[in-house]
Amino acid sequence: MLSTAEGLPIISVLRRGANEIIISATVAPMVSIAERSCTEMELSDMRFIMIKGSEGTIIAMGCEYLDADCILAVSVNPNTQIGMVLFEMERFINNLRSGKGMGDDSSQC
Repeated sequence: MLSTAEGLPIISVLRRGANEIIISATVAPMVSIAERSCTEMELSDMRFIMIKGSEGTIIAMGCEYLDADCILAVSVNPNTQIGMVLFEMERFINNLRSGKGMGDDSSQC
C-alpha cells in the first residue's frame, strides 16, 4: 500500500475485506512516531518499522512520490523472508524516485 504521510491511501492491493482507509490512517502515525524517535535518539534517518504479529508482519517505510512524503507499507506471512521484502520495497521506492513511477510491477510489493 502506498499512502500519503497524512494517512490517505494512494494505491493498494489488499486482501478482501481489508479497509485501506483504516490501514493507511493507522500506519502513518506509527511511521511518524518512529521517525521522530530516531531523530530524538540521534539514530539518523529511520529506514523502516516492522510490527510482527502471530499471523504475519507489517513493514513500513517513508518515501517520496510526486514530490510528496509518502509511506510504503506491506503485510507479509509469518514465514516470509524479510530481507527479500525489504530489498523489493527499496527497489520499488528507487523506481518512484527515478521517475519510473509504479510501473507494471506495483502489485509485487
